Amino acid sequence: MQRPNCCIVVDLDFTLVNLDTTAEFLKLLCPLKYYIFSKILRPVAILGRILSIDLYKQLMLLLCIYGYPKELLEEKVKILFKMLVSKEHVNVSLLNFIQKKSCIKVLLTASLDIIATQFYHLGFDLIFSSTSLFRHGKFIKLCDLYGKKHRVVHALSRLFHEVVILEDSPENEYHLMKNARVIRVIYGRK
Repeated sequence: MQRPNCCIVVDLDFTLVNLDTTAEFLKLLCPLKYYIFSKILRPVAILGRILSIDLYKQLMLLLCIYGYPKELLEEKVKILFKMLVSKEHVNVSLLNFIQKKSCIKVLLTASLDIIATQFYHLGFDLIFSSTSLFRHGKFIKLCDLYGKKHRVVHALSRLFHEVVILEDSPENEYHLMKNARVIRVIYGRK
């Protein structure tokens, strides 16, 4: 059986859009909690980078939205998506580039799944993201894809002759895959 020719893997935050979608979502949903906890927990971000986990994001989600109903989160995510598209936060030139390619288009992000799925209609064939876990319809935690996206790319590299990765901060493991080509794309990072 012949493998398809190519796959384009695109990151969401600071690649397809010019901001951190999870942070923007938290600002929209609970602005006061976000403001207070983001200031207090800023030093935790450094520790998270050392440990290769996004400890800051995990704590912010638990402190800001633990126990929120899934329906409310999905409703607010639609508002966020409309805001992102209407205020032109989307990297239109990158989006046009990937839409013209006759490859499988994959959105691969450590952002929340409820956020990532909103981008499906922009022409993506597959979406891989961090998974929100709910108990009795309420948010309890996140299974984060941060630092683990290379596992998805490795699986894709077995299915396609060539995997092109467009990302602002590529994981080192991408460079070890023989049929993967990494293109660093930075859009809007301060």
